[in-house]
Amino acid sequence: MARKKRHHYIPKFLLDGFVDPNVRRHLWKYEKGNSTIESISTRDAAVRIGYYSVPVGPGVSDSEVFEDALGWIEDDAASILRRIQRRVSLTGDERNRFGYFLASMMMRTPISMDIMLQTWKMTPDRIMRLLESDREKFESLFNSLAEGTSREIALRLERLNQFVVEKPLYPTPNRAVELIGMLDAIMNFAPKLNDLKWTFLVAPKDQSFVTSDNPFYYEDPTRDPHCTTGAGFGSRNIEVTLPLSSGLAFLGTRRRIVPGYLYVCANVAREVNRRTVVSALRFVFASYKSRLLWKFVQKYADERPRVKLKVERRRDGTLLKLSSHTMPVRSLVSMLHE
Repeated sequence: MARKKRHHYIPKFLLDGFVDPNVRRHLWKYEKGNSTIESISTRDAAVRIGYYSVPVGPGVSDSEVFEDALGWIEDDAASILRRIQRRVSLTGDERNRFGYFLASMMMRTPISMDIMLQTWKMTPDRIMRLLESDREKFESLFNSLAEGTSREIALRLERLNQFVVEKPLYPTPNRAVELIGMLDAIMNFAPKLNDLKWTFLVAPKDQSFVTSDNPFYYEDPTRDPHCTTGAGFGSRNIEVTLPLSSGLAFLGTRRRIVPGYLYVCANVAREVNRRTVVSALRFVFASYKSRLLWKFVQKYADERPRVKLKVERRRDGTLLKLSSHTMPVRSLVSMLHE
């Protein structure tokens, strides 16, 4: 079997939800600061060579172990997303499993991986203690995930478990430690996402959601814009959005919202798109070619999310804290209540 070296940092099955209905397996790529609008296949969008490859020896890399681990999350999420697209109510178990996918979308993008590396360089000892303390949690998690899965998936998880538990963590930055840190963050943040109230926003017929190279967005719209600490998952009015297709977007919050599926007006859809464009590092992807959308992307060409990953030592163990600082946004929950 050919070794996997072209790695999607945005899953292909998610990009498939944003294809142009008139151009098979292609979507439109808008780049901040670039005047062109490019048609690109989902195979080639949001791809980096060797993104999940890790060194396993002198001049030798393993390009499959972490790709396979995320592949398990993707395969599971893809089947649940098909149910969401049919407007089916999720079971508690499906909701929990989809929470891991949401957390992966927060942590697997290039901007998040860069933050992971920067944090590692600043606090290597704390990161090392965090990963060491969570190894038992990893093993427990993999064992629970493997239960009831196919033999192929169980073998994937076992291989990753052996890699995480048995490989030495060298006290220098390397890709393996970054990727283990990514999985650790996914494991830590998935329960926080499941604690939120969920609803799925259905776009109006004359409006489509877009996605990007960093589509997971979270912010407290009531936060003081002059506050430099940013919004964390502990914020009372936190709002999380993730476009799932051109017609569907996820919204999570602690505030009161209608659960299930909610048909929204064009203003709400535009606000979701504004958040997606603002959070994009470079690229925005859409199912249509539009000069108006290009102007919208260029309007926020200089905007980038400023995300901080902080490692704190608590009496009950080391804790990861993530905070985001973006330009002021309107509250989606308030807009839905208008």
